Amino acid sequence: WLRKNSTDIPNSGVRNSVATNVDTQVVILNYIVPFIAGDVLKIFLSVDDATKGAGLKKYTPAGEAAIPSAMLTIFRLGDP
Repeated sequence: WLRKNSTDIPNSGVRNSVATNVDTQVVILNYIVPFIAGDVLKIFLSVDDATKGAGLKKYTPAGEAAIPSAMLTIFRLGDP
């Protein structure tokens, strides 16, 4: 989930199930949040069972580019 300036952003959480410690999933969250200078964004991740991990693993297929475990895209909308 996302937190802006110490306040959790409503409806910004995503739930995913990881069955084993080798299981991985693709989780996507697209969210538009307005910011002004000095605002702070924090991104959180939690698990119900720490023995199964969070499914965050870098994968490098033979002869292919690496696949990251997480990606974040931030861009400006509107005038600077």
